[in-house]
This record gives sequence, C-alpha cells and structure tokens, in this order.
Amino acid sequence: MAGWSFGWLVLVEGCWGRVEVAFVNLGDNLADPLSGVVGSDADKHVRLLGQAVAAEAAGFDLFLLGEHHFSDYVFSSPVTALAAVAQVTSRIRLGTGVSLLPARDPVFVAEEFATLDVLSGGRAEIAVGRGIFSNVYESLGLSMDQSVEILDEFVELLQGLLGDEPVTWKGKWRPPVEGLVVRPRPLQVPIPLWTASSSPSTIELSARLGLAVMWIGVVTPVGALTGLAERYLAAWAEAGRAREDAQLGLAFHYHVARTSQEARARFWPHYKNYFDAVTPPGVRAKLDLESIFDSVAVCGSSAEVVERIEERRDRLGLTRVVLAVDMGGLGEEEVMEVIELTGAEVLPALGCRGVLGG
Repeated sequence: MAGWSFGWLVLVEGCWGRVEVAFVNLGDNLADPLSGVVGSDADKHVRLLGQAVAAEAAGFDLFLLGEHHFSDYVFSSPVTALAAVAQVTSRIRLGTGVSLLPARDPVFVAEEFATLDVLSGGRAEIAVGRGIFSNVYESLGLSMDQSVEILDEFVELLQGLLGDEPVTWKGKWRPPVEGLVVRPRPLQVPIPLWTASSSPSTIELSARLGLAVMWIGVVTPVGALTGLAERYLAAWAEAGRAREDAQLGLAFHYHVARTSQEARARFWPHYKNYFDAVTPPGVRAKLDLESIFDSVAVCGSSAEVVERIEERRDRLGLTRVVLAVDMGGLGEEEVMEVIELTGAEVLPALGCRGVLGG
C-alpha cells in the first residue's frame, strides 16, 4: 500500500483495499424517450423490490435510494421504501444516496433509521447532504445558502443521536434537546453515517468528527475532486486519525453492456433524456452532453467500465463507488441486464463478491 501526500494532487498508487460497490436509484420517473411510455409512481416503487433482490444476488454491497421533493423524482420517503426492501433481502446493506438533512428534523431522521436498522437486522446506513434543488428550502422559508450552516449543525447532532449516550445539545436551527435517547434502539451503535457535500466546511467537519464522505460525480467533476480529497485528508490527519481509517466514496451515472458500442447506443437516448429533464433550458443549452457522457458517466463494456472505475478509485483513494443505473426512462429489462452483467464481470474484476455474493 502506497502513501499519500499533500500538494496540489492526492496521489494513490494502487488500491487501498477492496472497494465497496453500491447500486443507487435516485427515483426519476421519466418517459422512455424511445416509446414515450411512462410508468406510474407506484410501478417505480414496486420495481425497487426486484432490483434489490437482483443487486444482492449479483454481489453489490449496498442498495441506496435518493430523496427528492416537488419534482419528477418520486422517492420522497426512501426509508419507508427501504423498510420494504429489507423484507425481501438478507445481506445487502440499505441506505440513502442522500438524505436531505437540512430540510428534516435530525431527531426524526435518527428515529427513522433506527427503525430501518431494527427491521433490516442491522443493515442501515445514512448519507446526508443538502441536495441540488433550492425549491425544497424555499418551501421551508430557507435559502440554499442557509442549508450549508444547517447541515453542519445538524450533522453533529445526528452523530450524537446515533451513538449510545443520552444527548444534550443546543444549536441555532433547532430547539435544544436534553438527555435524549432515540427509540427504538438500533442494532448498530452507531449506524454508519456519511456526508455527501462539496462544501469545504462540511468536508472539514466530517474529518474532525471521523465521518466518511461521498461526492456526487455529476455535481463535482472528478478533476475537481482531488482538491476536496486533499482538504479532507489533511483535516483527517490534523485530527490525529490514521489514513487507512478514512472512507471516501464517489457516485456517478453508470451503464454497461457486452460492447462499448452497444452500451453507448442503448444508454445515450436515456442519458440525454435525463439531462433534458433535470436541467433548466438556459443551463441545458450550455451543456456539452457528449463531453459529459465521456467524462462524468461511466459507460462501456465490462473491461472499459472496470478501467474507468479503477482510475477514479486509485486517483482519489476511494473505498466506495455508487452506481446510478435506473435513470432517464430506462426499461426494467435493461436495468436488470446491467445489474447481472455488473455482478458477473465487473464486481469480480474490482475484487468484490461477484455473482451470488460468492
């Protein structure tokens, strides 16, 4: 295992160990750009059960869901959906791509995940962040700028609530608590907590608190992440923590097929459909979709996606990658094919469990 250094680049020679691989469904429920067919919100939720079973059989480590409100993303209560997923799976860990902590009460968030942990037999995880849509905060009478301060304050409270001691706390954005113990008591104490934010204050806070961090590749390009990783690792070291204990994750859009040509041809209409739906017209006109498709997304044959994932892993010292598959109106048959091919060829090449968790 090679060392690491501070400078303009974080350099990792080789892998820090087996990288965890998560399947994430963010919940956009868009019409198929080829057929024009759009499923119901109910269908989108029911599909999760089959996807989770397939992801567990393929050897994925985690099954994650997004949280969104007031948009074409339909997963507004991911913990409720994950409780249903827990009943049809037995090994795969369950969590959120990002829970919008600044828009929630941390006490209620802790209670929800404690309940999920109990019902899943101790498989719950939490990733918290601000999200990218300002309308959620506007609906609460807040601004997106205020959400940074709220997130940092609530992260510290949530970490305490997930521990094994009564919590006494006072802050700016929530009434104080005194001697509070979350019920039900989770099986994991504490439940693993990740932060998902590119805010420098949150990154440094996470390092001081000993929390793992995850970044969203489509929001922050890989080229910009070296500086964030450097900032996090510097704060981690200053807190007296060992480098091997640091956990860093990256989420990105993903598609794999038997050949690179097949992968691009099948994914491209859906990927363009996704960006057309989630970006405002003025921003959309400035996007170079071909460039995004070549840089942000990981799309290609099994060998090609393995190479691109390993490059990201080694460049940033990643311990977890999160693959967003079901997007842009992609059909369920195609989603299942991606899960199965990933389990058969990609996960084993990354040193993961592979098919059937073997």
